[in-house]
Amino acid sequence: MDRWIFRGMRAALDGARTNRVLRRLRGAVAAGCACAAGHACASGGIEEADLGAGLEIGPTYVGSNRTVTRPRIFGDIVYRTREGGTVSLVSGSLTIAPTIQFNPVDTRPTGWGMLVGYREGRTGRGSRSPFSYSGDERLGRLPDVRGMAEVGMQAHVTVVHVPVFAIIRSAVTSAESAATVGAYIGGPDGADVQVTVLPTITWSDRRQRNLSYGVSPEASSASGLPSYRLAGGWDNAALELMGDWHVAGAWHVVVSTALQRLLAASTRSPLVSRASQPSVAAGLMWHVD
Repeated sequence: MDRWIFRGMRAALDGARTNRVLRRLRGAVAAGCACAAGHACASGGIEEADLGAGLEIGPTYVGSNRTVTRPRIFGDIVYRTREGGTVSLVSGSLTIAPTIQFNPVDTRPTGWGMLVGYREGRTGRGSRSPFSYSGDERLGRLPDVRGMAEVGMQAHVTVVHVPVFAIIRSAVTSAESAATVGAYIGGPDGADVQVTVLPTITWSDRRQRNLSYGVSPEASSASGLPSYRLAGGWDNAALELMGDWHVAGAWHVVVSTALQRLLAASTRSPLVSRASQPSVAAGLMWHVD
């Protein structure tokens, strides 16, 4: 879940026991730092694994004023190579999308890697199935937005003990692109209950913004909604609060809540009923070091 998006925290905390939530976050942004900078690991193998399930409550689509409850599966695995890099399956968080990533650089203060991900689509037929695309009946006469594979890169640098990261993602078939920057602030280390704050801001290109919030002249004629086109720009800002409670043995209760705020021209789209988008998730996770 959330603790895998950033794996560079171990050294940034000067050898202290890593905040568990940050450890779950670190995978999606940069390689882990268990090995010393510039040195290969003694042996490869699975370094950590998380398996779990829970529920997520969030908007039917980004910009909607309706919510939907759906199951959430947590399946996060980090495999460390003999060269000191990592290959990770990362289920993401409420504000960071899931990825599969390869991080060839695995140093203490910095790191970078490549990723493959999936961007969820949107339908006008509603979210009747908990595993279907997000959607709402009010979009019924608009064309569906299909889910699509993405490729990209991520990098991080630790500044005054605070990990700062960037993620760049681009759709494989249609080249819509977006970039997210953010930071992780967490603590206390070693406690049974740990909390992490994740602020992010996302920039999207013209194609991505129009795919999400635009209404073409053809779609306007079919739906009755006014035509609306956007240029590239800052798309949304988000603040996510994540908690981890170690209940017994390898079992953890994980909870996340987030507020995502659409920005600038995105808020004026006829598809947007609510510019501020709250969401929450909770589940039970089994963790293995």
